[in-house]
Amino acid sequence: MEGGGSGGEESDFNSFYLQRLFLSFANPALRTIFKRRWYNETQKLWIKSKQDFNQLVVLVRFPNNLKSKQQLSLQTMDEELWDMTLLNIILSNWRGTVDAAQTKTENALIQQLVQIRNEVVHHADGKIPQALFDQLWNASTTILIELGQDADEMNLILVKKRNKFSSRTCYFYSCRSKFKF
Repeated sequence: MEGGGSGGEESDFNSFYLQRLFLSFANPALRTIFKRRWYNETQKLWIKSKQDFNQLVVLVRFPNNLKSKQQLSLQTMDEELWDMTLLNIILSNWRGTVDAAQTKTENALIQQLVQIRNEVVHHADGKIPQALFDQLWNASTTILIELGQDADEMNLILVKKRNKFSSRTCYFYSCRSKFKF
């Protein structure tokens, strides 16, 4: 645990901080891309109407194997309720013709982000060692910056993480020296 607190307790929380990054920044980034693509294709804002939904079905080649949860979420027509998986399905199966080069670039970045997210949420024991956390955090934030997210805002999560564990570590070591364990 000495030398930065990279041991057990911190690795218990690394997954939490990465998932918080995805919920706070990846999902909003994908929603923004969806709304921009929608506007560029239709020249109107997404207003969550049946007409918009019908037009979306034309613009997106939905796979036949959507899970029932995804189907229900999609049918709400509320993009704020769509999770990263559903947004990825929508964006990666987008058949629009406007900004094809940008769509291809964004989709490649989104696929990388989804792979990282899957590595985090499907990690064997849920404990992500600090070195892997750093690697996944850096890769994720680099992609999210390319997708338009604010680096300083994302780093606030990391600052809170560091403050939580540095204060605990300092407290632990001050008690240790005080009580001579």
